[in-house]
Parts: sequence; structure tokens; C-alpha cells
Amino acid sequence: MGSKQMKFEEEHIREFEAATPFNRSEIIHAFERFREIYNMSDANSPTSLVNESGYINQEVSVPKKLVAERLTELKKNPFRYRIVDIFSRADGEMMNFVEFLDMVSAFSPKNPLKHKICYAFQLYDIDEDGIISKEDLFAVMDILMESPLEDHKKDQIVAQVFKEVNKENSDGLSVEDFHYAISRAPDFSSTFRFRI
Repeated sequence: MGSKQMKFEEEHIREFEAATPFNRSEIIHAFERFREIYNMSDANSPTSLVNESGYINQEVSVPKKLVAERLTELKKNPFRYRIVDIFSRADGEMMNFVEFLDMVSAFSPKNPLKHKICYAFQLYDIDEDGIISKEDLFAVMDILMESPLEDHKKDQIVAQVFKEVNKENSDGLSVEDFHYAISRAPDFSSTFRFRI
């Protein structure tokens, strides 16, 4: 396929524009970045980049591990594997273009803060049970720290976090608690973003 110009069906472009903060040229640019990863794959997706009608096949997929390791904006992020897991739900080891577009739009500076907070909550809710528990925070600290903390130090940190933001005094942080905590972190918007 090389440098051949590829095109989306107009209907798909309109759907993507409605579902993301991106305009036409940004969607096409996102596809070009996805295509770079597709071209890096040793065993390219079993589906073709172009459908029978000559339009971009939005269901084409790439190994999500490759996305985490080769997308420049993710490769140094300690959450890179968790991020691609959250956005690639359809097929365990693969990520399609629609999922890729959802992921990059979530981190777009154009995406509203309330949406970013919801995605960040999902990152921290490691066991995906709808609350951020002590165990989730232990796992997050393990992801973030180059050398592991001792459990008693993790307990101290978690106790302090829960004391400051757990309004319901429950065994975990709700989305509302997390939103409250993030609202107290002025640099969140500048760190939970990337441009492709």
C-alpha cells in the first residue's frame, strides 16, 4: 500500500467527527499513525487496510502490544499496556482503528476534562469493579514506582489518600471521590494528554 492515498467513506468520517473531538484532517492523521503501526507488524492483521470498495477498512487491527510499544506518545508511559487494554475490548490481543481513535481522542487536549477523569478512573480501577480499592492503589504504585515500596509505606499512602478524598468512608474510592481528588490536582489536564 505504501504511499497510496487512502480514503474513508463519508459516513464513517461523519460518525468519527460526532464521536470524537477530531475534525476530518485529524481523523485521517490518526489513521496514518495507526497505519504506521500496522506496517510495523510482522504478522499483519488478517484483514486488509482497504475493503472491496476501495475505502479504508475501519475494522483492520494490529497487536495492541505493538501499539503500546511503538506509538511514540505511549512508549514511555508506565500505564501504556493498561491504556491499550482499556480501549481494546473487542479482541483480546488486537486493537482496531475505531478503538485506536477512541484512545487517542481520550488523550486529546480537545477532550473535555470530565471525560478525561472517567478514563483516568478506569486506569486506576485495576480490577475493574467500579471502585478504586486499596489493592488497586497498591497496583498503581507498583506501576509508577521504579523500585517497589514496602507494604507498610503503601498502607500509609493509601490511608492518607482515603482520609483526604474518600467522602463516603467506604472501602474504595468512587468516581465522585476520584473526581474530587483530581479536581485538587491542577496539573492533571496537562499530564493526561498527548497529541498525535
